[in-house]
Parts: sequence; structure tokens; C-alpha cells
Amino acid sequence: MKANDILKDHRQHFIKRLISRNPLLKCTPNTYRGDLTELVKIGLEFEKNIKITSSLDVLQNLLASKPKKVEIFNAHKKNLARYTKIKNEADDYFHSTGQLSFYLGYPFIAISDPESNKYYLSPLFLWAISCKVTASSIIFDRVRDEENIVLEPHLNRILQVWLAHEKNVHLQWENAEELTWANISAETQAALATWTKCASDLDQTEVHPIPSKDEFKTFIKPRVISSAIIGYMPIKGQALLDDLDKLEELFNANLNDSQILNYFLSPRQLSTKQPVTHPDENDKWLVTDSDHSQESVLWNTRKFDLMVLQGPPGTGKSQVIVNLIADALARQKKVLVVCQKKAALEVLKKRLTANGLGELLQLIDDVQKDRMRLIKSIRDIELNSLAIKGFSQIDVERRTTSEILKNCEDYLDKSNQFLTNTDQGQRLTYGNLKAKLHQLNQKGINVYEYLRLTYQHCRQNALLPDNKDDLKELINETREFIKHYQACHYQENPWIHLQNPPTHVVEIKILLNRLVSLSHDLENKNAYFYSANLAWLAEHRWADTYYPNFLSGDYHQTYKNFKQLSVDTKKLKNWLTIQYVDTVLTAIHTGKAIEHYQQLLKFSGYIEHILHIQDKLKHLEVFDFLLKNSANQLLAWPEIIECFSIQAWLDDLISQHSVSKISFEQQKSKLATVVEQKRKKDIEHILAKFSNRVSARNKLQNMDLLRLRKSARTTKTSLRKLYTVGFEELHEIYPVLLTNPETVSSVLDLKVNLYDLVIIDEASQMFMADALPLLYRSKAAFISGDTQQMPPSDFFMSLGDDTNTDDVVEEDDVSAADKNRLIAAEGEYCLLEAAEYSVQKGNPNHSMLSVHYRSEFKELIDFSNHAFYDGKLIAASSNKKLPDIIKAPIEVNKVENAQAKLGANDVEAFEVVKRIKEIWQQQNALSLGVITLNVKQKDIIDDLLFEEAQLNPQFANRLEEERNRTKDGEDIGFFVRSVEHVQGDERDIIILSTVYDGVRKNFGAITKKEKGRKRLNVAITRAKLGMIIYSSLNIDGISNDNQREDSENYWFWKYMCYARAISLGDKKAAQLILLSLNAKFQQSATGSEPDSYFEEDVAEFLREHGFHVDYQIGESGFRIDLGVKNDVGNRLYICGIECDGRQYHSSWSARLNDIWRQKILENKGWHIIRIWSNEWFDNRKETQKKLLTDISSLV
Repeated sequence: MKANDILKDHRQHFIKRLISRNPLLKCTPNTYRGDLTELVKIGLEFEKNIKITSSLDVLQNLLASKPKKVEIFNAHKKNLARYTKIKNEADDYFHSTGQLSFYLGYPFIAISDPESNKYYLSPLFLWAISCKVTASSIIFDRVRDEENIVLEPHLNRILQVWLAHEKNVHLQWENAEELTWANISAETQAALATWTKCASDLDQTEVHPIPSKDEFKTFIKPRVISSAIIGYMPIKGQALLDDLDKLEELFNANLNDSQILNYFLSPRQLSTKQPVTHPDENDKWLVTDSDHSQESVLWNTRKFDLMVLQGPPGTGKSQVIVNLIADALARQKKVLVVCQKKAALEVLKKRLTANGLGELLQLIDDVQKDRMRLIKSIRDIELNSLAIKGFSQIDVERRTTSEILKNCEDYLDKSNQFLTNTDQGQRLTYGNLKAKLHQLNQKGINVYEYLRLTYQHCRQNALLPDNKDDLKELINETREFIKHYQACHYQENPWIHLQNPPTHVVEIKILLNRLVSLSHDLENKNAYFYSANLAWLAEHRWADTYYPNFLSGDYHQTYKNFKQLSVDTKKLKNWLTIQYVDTVLTAIHTGKAIEHYQQLLKFSGYIEHILHIQDKLKHLEVFDFLLKNSANQLLAWPEIIECFSIQAWLDDLISQHSVSKISFEQQKSKLATVVEQKRKKDIEHILAKFSNRVSARNKLQNMDLLRLRKSARTTKTSLRKLYTVGFEELHEIYPVLLTNPETVSSVLDLKVNLYDLVIIDEASQMFMADALPLLYRSKAAFISGDTQQMPPSDFFMSLGDDTNTDDVVEEDDVSAADKNRLIAAEGEYCLLEAAEYSVQKGNPNHSMLSVHYRSEFKELIDFSNHAFYDGKLIAASSNKKLPDIIKAPIEVNKVENAQAKLGANDVEAFEVVKRIKEIWQQQNALSLGVITLNVKQKDIIDDLLFEEAQLNPQFANRLEEERNRTKDGEDIGFFVRSVEHVQGDERDIIILSTVYDGVRKNFGAITKKEKGRKRLNVAITRAKLGMIIYSSLNIDGISNDNQREDSENYWFWKYMCYARAISLGDKKAAQLILLSLNAKFQQSATGSEPDSYFEEDVAEFLREHGFHVDYQIGESGFRIDLGVKNDVGNRLYICGIECDGRQYHSSWSARLNDIWRQKILENKGWHIIRIWSNEWFDNRKETQKKLLTDISSLV
């Protein structure tokens, strides 16, 4: 399929979406909008001195050249409830998109088509209206901008598109500034001038009720009707369609020169490149925290002009985007950031501002409302203080800071490697070696003491000059043997399960042969000592008389057998078996086999004891003592060899890198300080590169592009004109634009490569057609989203249509034929899936974030992690107390005697509202959101909240306060939403109403095809602290294991089973469920065996002092060696203890390991105490005392 055909297909799909079920084409009264005549007729209408007697009075006041506020007093309860709901819906739409949706529509165009039995009723003009509902009245007013200037009306763009597409009628109208009640009749005729078949006369003397279907049958041709409607009517699409039309013209003329767009229209053309290495510190601009997976994304984005990022829930996509923007600004690039959700853009703006880059960006989500604010901000630009300081000085300061940071991090990295890495590929760390040496010493095997006792009485001249060199050579060979001893210590090698055992067997055989060879050499070198001591024994036969106990036997027998010493030396190899050791022990104690004594002397060096006796006969009892204890030393000879090897190993490690806890902690503290200093220098460096903003402002002023209002000679400056004529100057002031697809098409010219980088967030929810104009305008694209979350939809549009269905969900109206035609998107019209198809998974420009931040408790993310992300998400275990208002991280409440009727469950809704009231009784209430599985349940909960507010003014105030709640400039307000439009939101507590009862097997949208599990994933990952579920379901009847492959009910069932297990505190059942979802699931390591004797020794010490200690708390890079509690029954730990740090995160840099990781754990409620093996074993008492003091201070 050619690129032109694919583009055309996207355009047709866009038009189909735009027109299908659009409330602005069939705009009849319903739940979300009301006929103005019905609204006014029910109440008594007075507003100060203005008497409202009819709907005509409402229009005359609202549409006047100087509009006046209108208040409907004593409004009927039905209308109060309706407009409360409409206002909430419009607020939700604005929260999600940044677009206004509460409008007054007048007059109406009525179109009847008798042949198809279809009719269309559409307002011609639309005015943005604000609405406020009190206990007894409804107040309407025109929407104003920040300067209190009324927003202009506009033509119904959806009607305009539909007429062009279906009737080939092209409406033209541009007199928005002039449209008032006084001239609306004339402007109506002007707008419809090209549509000759439409009767365009407008009777303004009366406002008529909106006609019924029966009345439509009497209409012969299209006509204008003096009817008005007010309510929820979202508008979008016209500007985007214009861009798609232009793109199609360019492609038809072969004028497409956008490389990025070609990746999507000619897929699988993207060349694969090698991953990019991390840059030097001076080439990094990291203005906010980032983890290892996030940093890899940043450096790869520099290399590739198309980057795709999978960002599962709560994995910090906004952090990546903030650093990505900073990195682009550091190279003076123009950046376009696009997302359909206003909340996501506001989060980015907030974080960029918090990190010092706010002055370089603009957020525009409404062309009318944001125009004046933008122009005023340009006018107010002042000289940047950094311009006075000078870029050169800032650059030098930053380079110096970068070097300090690098040196500091290098020191800590080497220190961590010293403690965690090992020689010879052993995975025996410094701490393990120290622990092993301590363990041997505990057995009474002390290397230094052994050497002292063995050799303190040796003659210094025993080693004659003629054999010193030979002995040195033997020593070197022996040292080589010791060096390799541990590598072949088969039973204790921790890597043995990863290696091929036969390889070790071969190595052992080789070393055994070397040992035998050494024994022969030692035999030859000791020949001198044999002959000399044989002579000495002959001279001192009297010892048999005076020392009858000497050698536990007859001296004559000793002399006789010692003569065999110079001959029988070939049995040294037998010392390698414990059976032979037992034989020798028996021989020594019985005195019956002294013939083997030569082997004892040869190996253990006891020939020196004989020399000692020769020199100092009077101390023969010392020799006797040593010889009697030789049996114990003989048994311990493997440990002695091990002591030698470990001590030599430790000495070698220390010689390479000496580190102390004091110096390490000093450098760690310094690193934290320098990282913050570097961030400030990075921000200064970026801002200094845009120090000519005043000059750019002056240029725009000289170009007459900063006019706030029209004058007699000139018109006011539109955003379209400002961004078209002053594009370069504007981007010297604001190089970053945050906006939505519709605004991009409304404001920016369709020119190739306008921006250096476009960042598209929440791409899983964006249609490909919406993204094509964005991609065409940019040289490079960064596309982030999550294929396991909600697909694109026009759900907000469908809310206002007139189709009454059991469960309102987005239409899946793409036929199989349509899907098969769309090659680039591999059967889907979703941007993210099309992007993945273009770059292919496994390439370095396709990444996935892996660290989960949102959920305070792992139980909140574990199900999604293993059901939808193959267990690839990493989350730190929490050590915080549960909020008082919940019993478990996921709490399931069974609602008895409830039934779902027509998609709604009144009893369940009542329980939800009851719980909301309980939560709000808390003084410091947590942020709260309610998610329902369909719109009807949402409406019932809204109705119950309205009724409670009517009865309880205090609750009404709290409800309004909670809806408008913010924190640090970010929206955390209370909401009630169906699952279709909560993606991207998060609250402390989420209440989920499952709606349906145990009778049905259809559970609405959450069990609809593959999109059902995506809805489920979104719904269950919004909570930060806790999930409260109210359900009338018989959980065990939802599905079963046999339906995994062919029913979406399976996933819903599994989650409800998991939620029930967590609610009941049944960890074993929960883990079995996770295992059934993911065969690679590994149960938590908490309580398993220690990783080293070091950990075991520390734990044993703490247990002796009354503490309960668990090993291996948490998973992966956030695992903690030891968790300390007062009692085994406590859920929370007093602290976590890390023993030197472990290898599961040793590959991380010091910045990640010692700052970022530490901060994450502390945010999760952990107090971390780090113990160093050298201090624990070398200064044991002091270190143990300090540990107890530290723990006591936390109790």
C-alpha cells in the first residue's frame, strides 16, 4: 500500500470519527444538555433589576454586545441536578483536554432526509458559557479570559465539516468579533450564503422549543429555527482536518520531504543502530532525578530521530520528558510537546518550572483564552541576570563542577566495587572474605598465631645459602597454588551452579598433580634436615629414660622409625583424604605407627620443632606439647590453607583500594551536594543560552505582533499570526511549546521540520490521524505511551450523543476491511502501535521504563506487573503504615442484596457515597477518586452526591472544596469517572464500583475484547495508597482458568480473586495467583536464607539482643539485606540494614546507588543503616555497640 493511500485512509477515518455520533450534529436535549425554553419555563426568573420572563430574555442578555450574567432563581430540582452533572462533565473534559465544552447554541439548522429516514439538528453558532449551580439557582455567564474580555463566538465547525463532506456545501464566516444579538439574523444569512437550498431567514421575536422527530417530517428542505440549547457540547477537529487535507495535497504532488512521517507511511524502513554509550558528565544535563532505565532513554534519544518509549503506570514518564526537554534546550533546539490530556501537560509545566526552566516554555490549550496571556508574558520579558554574568563564566563553572562530581562518583564507584566485586570471578565479596576469615578464627584457626607457634623456635641459619633460592622458588609456586585454591574449592564456590562441573574437576586434578610435585621437591630440599636430626636423636637416647611419655611411646621405636624418614616420602598425597588423617591420629595416640611421622614433619613443618629441641633440650616439654597438639592442627590443615589464601586475598584487595566508612560517607555526602550544585549549573547553562530574549521581544514589538486589542486601524494579534510571522523570534523567547494536537493545527503553519523535536505523550490514546501533522512539523520524534493501557477513543464526544445504550463505551466501528488496509499501523489507527511497528521491539530506540514509583504498597501494582508487564516492573517495598481509613492496600467490600438494573446498581452506589462521607470526616483527608465500570453508575453516584449536598450544606461545601483541590499547583481534586477517562490520573485512594451482580456474565466495557483488560489495567493502577472495592459480584462465578485464552472475563476474575486475597491478608493465595499469571514470578525473598556469613553474623547478634530479623527484604535493586523488628508479629520494620551493599545493584553508578536508591527507600519509610565488614570484624565491639544505639534511637 502506497504512502498516499495510507494517508488518505487516515483522513477518511478521521472524518468518520469526527461525524459519527457527534452531539453537535444531532443536538437534541438529553442528560448532558437542555432546551433553553424548558429550563426557563420551570422556574421564577429574576436577577437584581433585570426581570427574566422568557428564554428570549436569557439570549438577549447573554448575547448582548456587553453580555450580562443571568440567574435562574428557584430552579426546579430536576434542572439543578442536571446542570450540576453537566457542569461536572464539562469540568472533566477541560481537565482532560484543556478545551471548553459548555456552550450555548443558537440558532439551529434543521435538516431532514426522508429517503434515509435520518435527521440532523445542529446549532449554527456557539458561545462559551460558564455555569454555577447553588442550592436553588443556576447562574449562566459568558466565559472571559484573564483580562476579563469575553471570548468570541464561533461557527459550529462540526456542522461545517459535515456539510462539506456530505453536501459539498462550504460555509464561510469570519465575523466572530461582530456577532451580537442585534445582528445575529444578518450574520446567519451571511454564513449560509453558499447554501442556497437552506431557508436562512431567522425570526428573533421568539425562542421555540427544539422540534421533535415528528415535526421534522414536515420539513421539506433545510431551514433555520430560532431554538437554543445549553450544555455539554465538545468541539474539535476542524483545524486538524484542514492539516490532513493539505498533507494529502502535498503527497499527491510528491512534495513530502518529512523523514519522520515516512517512517510511519513506509514502515520497517528504520535502520537499526547500536545503543549509545553514556556521555561524559559535562555532556549531561539532568535537571531532575532519573533512574537507570530513564537515563538510557535520554542518551538513545540523542542518536535516533524516532524514539519509542513504553511507560507503564507510575514509572516516571514525566521525569524522562523533563530531562529530555532540558537536554534538547542545552543544544538550543526547538521543542514541541503534545498530549491530549491537559493534566499531563500541567504536570510537565509544573515540574519544568520547579526545575528552573519554566521561563522557557508556554502551555497553550485554548486558542482564545491563552492569546492575551501569552502576548502579555512576552511584553513583560526582562533582561536575564545570566546575560550580565556571561556565558563563558557559567560554562567554566559548570565544567569545574562536572569534574568534581566525576571524581567524587569515581571514588564511590571504586569503593562499591571494592566491597561488592571479587577476584577470579568468584562472587566472594570483601565482606564475605572477612566473614569467612572470622568464621575460621572462631574455630581457633588463627593464621598469625599458627605461624608464630610453628616457627618461633626455628634456627635462622637453618636455611643454608645453597638452598635459599630453591626454597624461594618453591614458596612462589606454593603461593600460586594458594591463589587458585579458592577457585577450585568445589563445594563452597557460589558460582558452581552456573559453571560446568567437569571443568572444575579437571582444574582440581591439575592442582593435585602440582601438589604432589611440590611434595617431591620439599622432600629433596629437606634431606639435609633428615640426616642432621637423625644424628641428633642418636646422641640423645637418654631421653627415653628421662622422658618416658615423649611421643607417647618407646624412644627406641621412635629412633628406628625416624630412620625411615629419608626414604618413605611418597605418601604425601594421602594427606589429602580425611580417612588417612584418621589413620595418622590413631598411630600417634597408640605409638604403633610412628613410621608415618615423617609425613607430619614434612607437611606441617615440625622439623623446626626438632631443631628447637636440639638447641634447647631443657625445654623439651614445649616440643612434647606441640607434638601432642599436632593432631588437631593436622585436622585443620585445609582451613589453615584457606586462611592463608583469604588473608592474602584481603591484603591484595586492600592494597588496591583502601576505603573506610568515614571517608565513604564523607564522599557520599559530598556527592549529594555536588549533584545538586551540578543541576543548578545545568539550569544556568541552559538559561544562559537563551539570554537574548529581550532582543527577540523587541523584534516582535517592531513587527507589530504584540497587539492585545484591536484599534480603529488594526486588528488584534491572533496566535496564528504571532506563530506564523514571528516564529523564530518567538522561539528565542519560548523554545518549548506544550499543547494538544488541535491547537497545533490551529496555531502553527503546516511546514516541514518546524521543530527540532516533537514529544508526544500518552500516544496509546492518540489516533494516527491526529499525529500526522505533528510528525510532519518535526525533525525528530519521541513517542511515549503504554500499549497495555487505553486505546484511542472519542469517548467524550460520545457522551453527548442521543444513543441510549446499556453501557456507554467508545465505538469500535473499524471494520475488518478497514483494519486490513492500514498496513502502517498493523491493523490499528493508534499512534503508539504504529510507532512500535515502525521501529520494532528490541531495537535500541525502543525502550521500556522499569521502576514503578506511584504505588506506596507493592500490592497495588503487583497484579498488573505480572498480568500485563511480564513481571518487568521494579518497585521498592514499603515500610509505611496503612492509612487509617483502609484495612489493607486493596480492600474488598461485598455488597449484599444488590442488583444491577440497566447497567446501574443503586445499592452499591449508596455504599460508595457512604464511604466518601466517612473519608471526608477525617481532618486531613486523602485525595480521592471514584471509578465506575460504566457511565450509568457514574451518573447515579453523581446524583446521590447532589442529593446529599442539597440536604447538607456542610457536605456541599466540602464536595466543592474537594472537587477543586490542588497541591503544589497540581490538580488532585475529587472525581467520579467511568473507567474510559481516568488514564493519567492518580489519587491517594481510589474507590472502584464494579456495578454488576452475580447474575450476569457480561460485565460491560471491562470485559470487551482485548480492550477490556486494558481498561482493567488503567482502573487498578490509579491508587497511590489504597484501593477500596465495592462489589455485588459472586467473584468465583465470574470466570475460570479454562477461559484464559478466549474470554476477557478471565482477567477481571483473576484480579477480583487477587484483591480478595490481599483484603483478607492471605499472602500465599495472592502469590499463587501471581504465579498463575506469570510463570517467571518469584515469591518475595523476605525471610529466605542470608547471602553471606556476614549477614548471618549480624542477624545472630541482633537476635541475641531481643530483635526479630528477616533476611532479604524486597526485590531486585531495592532489596535490603536485613529487616529488624521488635516482634515477629509487627508489620513494620524498625530499620533496614545493608551489609556492605549487594551485587544486585552493584552495576548502578554511585549517583543511583547511594543517592537515588537511598532517597526512594527513605520515601518508602525505611531507615537504612549500613554496616561495613571491615569495621564489623576488626572493631567488633565498638561497631556492635553503635548499631544497638542507632536502632534504639529509631524505636
